[in-house]
Amino acid sequence: MLFLKENPEGIDQKINIMQKSLHTKLGWNDIDIYGRVYRNPSDKGYKPEAYINDREYKDVLTNDLKSGTIFFIESESHSFISGYDFETDAKIVFMLDLEKISGNTRNDVEIQNKAILEVRKHKFFSISKIEKGIETIFKGFDITNIKLNDMQPYHVFAIVGKLKYNINNC
Repeated sequence: MLFLKENPEGIDQKINIMQKSLHTKLGWNDIDIYGRVYRNPSDKGYKPEAYINDREYKDVLTNDLKSGTIFFIESESHSFISGYDFETDAKIVFMLDLEKISGNTRNDVEIQNKAILEVRKHKFFSISKIEKGIETIFKGFDITNIKLNDMQPYHVFAIVGKLKYNINNC
């Protein structure tokens, strides 16, 4: 399912473009694709949650009934470039069940490469690295409830880079 913001502006406009692209081009069924997640307080620190609607947030880490979940984590700092342009460090997090996506093989590299090739098409997102390991990807978040670790059939990785956006949307 694709969770898009209605009439997005600024960073959300660019994220919506990437969400739609990942949804239509990757060809993976039964995937939840969220936009930005928020650092919401929990009993054990902070958890990443997507805003759904009407003050409702959804935990993005615990749905193992789906083939996967994709979401965006932005830096808490956004740098001014010029005019109306800003940039921030961002992660596109992929939590995938490889068996549900492509069968009973550990084709993590092929799946990862497919995602990278799609993200590279967006010139406003410049890739700097790939992160693996839930401790690295979710640094600063409570990860005690993560059920999808990086052992077969699961693969968790993040595409990390700079996301440029315009606050004027002209």
